[in-house]
Amino acid sequence: MRHRRRSNSQTIQRKSHSNTNVRFSPSKKKKSKLPFLFLGLVAVVIIGFLYWPELSELIPATQSEAISNQSEIETRSEEQTSIPVQETQEPEVQYYSPIEKKIQLEILNGCGEKGVAKKLADLLKKSKYDIVNSGNYIEQGKINWQVQETKIIDQINNQENARDLADHMGILYANVEIFDNPSPIADLTVVIGKDYKLLSIFQ
Repeated sequence: MRHRRRSNSQTIQRKSHSNTNVRFSPSKKKKSKLPFLFLGLVAVVIIGFLYWPELSELIPATQSEAISNQSEIETRSEEQTSIPVQETQEPEVQYYSPIEKKIQLEILNGCGEKGVAKKLADLLKKSKYDIVNSGNYIEQGKINWQVQETKIIDQINNQENARDLADHMGILYANVEIFDNPSPIADLTVVIGKDYKLLSIFQ
């Protein structure tokens, strides 16, 4: 009986020993990646060493282009800011004074004195009057040199102008006549009488 027990115990030990061998069998070692990484780094270094001159030429060029582009942008912005703003000038308003129309006069000799009409015309031209006609005074188709007092004939019915001329020459208002002429050649007609030497304009 003792011999059997030993044999059984031996078989148990063998089984347990075999089980322990199965459980603790050494695992396979994983392959290391370090050699591949090292080779990659070496390849990068070699390629960089070979192509470094070309890269060094390209990098400054791109930097210089970027700098030049930036400088152009800055100069353009400076030009835009330096351009002065043109102020819009408002057009000057020009004022025109109305042209003063001269009063048109007709001088007629009614006294028979030679050259008296021209002399009076020259005196009145120095003022604001425009002499448009001069000659002898004709009444009913005949020359009349028997006019005693100098008179003014208003042909456009403007008493103000007629009285101004009367004041300028020294003629009485009673010697200012109005004659409505549909087609007058002058505004006022002056008929020189024999009293012309007494008028203030001839003094």
